Amino acid sequence: MRSVQHQPTTSMTPILNPIPFAMYGINRVGKLPKTKGSLEYVVVAVDYFSKWVEVAPLKKIGSDNIVRFLWKHVVTRFGVSRILVSDNGPQFESEKCLNFVRSTI
Repeated sequence: MRSVQHQPTTSMTPILNPIPFAMYGINRVGKLPKTKGSLEYVVVAVDYFSKWVEVAPLKKIGSDNIVRFLWKHVVTRFGVSRILVSDNGPQFESEKCLNFVRSTI
């Protein structure tokens, strides 16, 4: 049995954001068990300042649905955010999603 090597500890640096709804984190969850409406995914956006959460169930997790979610649940409700943080999944890195983000920021 080998010994476990640990990384040295470092101090944590908070993400400073003094303005509500200016910086969002977005992620997708799934594939989940299918519902009666054939929904298998969830997309989640969290405001870094207020911790406000917007969630929507989806049948598919493609870039079209991500753009629609951002428009319907974020931009039209709270305005254009300055920063959008994602895990660089293919839905968020697609040309359609990147063009939408560039055009709204």
